[in-house]
Amino acid sequence: MARGITQDQVNMAADSLLRAGERPTIERVRAALGTGSPNTLIRLLDVWWAALGERLVQQERRLAVPEAPAAFGEAAGALWRLAIEHADKVATAAYASAQEELERSRQANDIAVRNAQAREQGAVDRAQSAEIQRDATLARMDDLDRLVEAQATQLEEIAGQRRDALARGEVLQTSISHLTAELRQLTHDVAAERERRDAHSRAQEDRWLQEVDRARQETARHLAALQRREEQLRNTTGELERIRRAYMDAERQLAGMIASHQAAGAENARLHQLLTTNTRPPSSQAPKTRKPVIRARSPKQSR
Repeated sequence: MARGITQDQVNMAADSLLRAGERPTIERVRAALGTGSPNTLIRLLDVWWAALGERLVQQERRLAVPEAPAAFGEAAGALWRLAIEHADKVATAAYASAQEELERSRQANDIAVRNAQAREQGAVDRAQSAEIQRDATLARMDDLDRLVEAQATQLEEIAGQRRDALARGEVLQTSISHLTAELRQLTHDVAAERERRDAHSRAQEDRWLQEVDRARQETARHLAALQRREEQLRNTTGELERIRRAYMDAERQLAGMIASHQAAGAENARLHQLLTTNTRPPSSQAPKTRKPVIRARSPKQSR
């Protein structure tokens, strides 16, 4: 029985409808009461219909007049029999209507149950699909973490090579500076020696012809030494140029690796955001622990 609905309330509502000339049905009784389920009302109306005949007999007895003429009694009895027959027909029709309404209600409930089951199955399928997508996303994030770690290791190696190249470049630059200073000093010495010899030749013109061969030989030796110094300087300059090109290549490679690392980090953040907003793991299942991302140092930090 529905909460708050009693047999007396249903009896009173059905009696009121019957006195108003309306057939008591589930819809009318429910409208009169303002509540009640069809299954509950059909059972209570069945009880009301079953007790209706006895109530009419009792009403007939209460209305009987002991000293009334026989014709009046017969008319009254016929009238009550007609009323009982009419009530029985009305009850039969109402019961059939109630059965039909109950069947419609059961069919509607069955349809609602099947729809609910279909929606539940769809929700289960969507949950399974979301879980599969979540697992795939987590696997992708793990792959990206490993890729970022590998790229960070490569960046460290390139940064070490860059530091070594810079150190070699500084050593070569120091060597070039020393060689340049020696070349300047040698050039200055040669010029001074030429001036001294010119002065000496002008002062001692009579000895000039005798020492010109020796001066030429010494000058040739000095020129040969100067040429060797210049050749060494050119070789050193070429080595420095190769180191500079290697340094520039390392800088470009480092910039490319940093850009790739940043792109991988952005992809990782996007997948993580997609995972946390679209799919949430069950409360009983802890989320997978992601490996920490090793951040590559910038060129300024590596120096």
